[in-house]
Formats: sequence, structure tokens, C-alpha cells
Amino acid sequence: IEKGKLVKNNLVFEKVKKTVFVEKIIKPFKDCKKEMIETDKLIKIKRIGLYLKATFNVSKNNIVLKDNYEAVFDTEKLNGGLYLRCREEGDKMFIVNLGKKKIKDIFIDKKVPSHIRDIYPLVCDNKDILWIPGLARSKKAMVDPNTKKSIYLKSWRYSE
Repeated sequence: IEKGKLVKNNLVFEKVKKTVFVEKIIKPFKDCKKEMIETDKLIKIKRIGLYLKATFNVSKNNIVLKDNYEAVFDTEKLNGGLYLRCREEGDKMFIVNLGKKKIKDIFIDKKVPSHIRDIYPLVCDNKDILWIPGLARSKKAMVDPNTKKSIYLKSWRYSE
């Protein structure tokens, strides 16, 4: 490689000064369609090595979330059910304490590799993006003292 990038066999070779970097290209997930999230069913998202599970919660107890790998939604504030899908051009989300932000900018700020951004799962209802597992939570469908029923989602990484 003289200068710049060379793409061969799903690998990108890039020469910077005297160092050659190699990065594997992950092709966009072919079936990245809207997929319903069912409660008490473990979802394995192989394309990025993530598990996701939703649990119905009818107790009045407050759930303390540890990090961005967990989220709770007021079911009465949802517009339809919960779905998984990949990002689309121009997607935005209303983030807690930040306001409206493009999904693209969230991925950039959180340093998500560019080859994963188009296949990263987003949790949404019929109207809004509600959560990007491990990265950000929307201010939509937040649980409050008047919440009667909620749905708790937890995601975690796995390796094969």
C-alpha cells in the first residue's frame, strides 16, 4: 500500500506513516427489519454480540438502573409495542438532560465504529426511538410516580 486505503476480501488496509492498520468490514444486516420485542424472551443479536430481554413489571417498587444497558418504560406512554430496528437516515432521539440529538451523532460521540452503526439495534415504539442499548435513553415513556405498569429491558454483551 503506497498511500491511503485498500479494500480486499472484506478487509480495509490503511497505511498511516509506516504503520498499516487492518479493519474487518461488517456488511449491513440483510434482515434489519422492525422486530417485535416479546416479554420474557431472550433475544440474541448476533450481529453485534448482544443479548436483550424484556420483563413486565407491575410492582410499584422503583427500579434502580445501573447503567445504559438497562431501561424501564411506562407501558401506558408507549405508542404501540416495543420493537428492535436499525437506524435510518435522519433518525433522532430526545435524550434525557440533552434534548434532541441525531442517532448518527450519538454513535460518533460514543465512539461506535462506523462499520457497526448501520447494524446496531435501536429500541423504539411505533413513533419514537426510546433506547440505544448501552449508549443512551430517550426521555419518552419515562416512569414516574403515576406509573401503573412498566416494562424493564436489560441488555448485555456476550462472546462466542
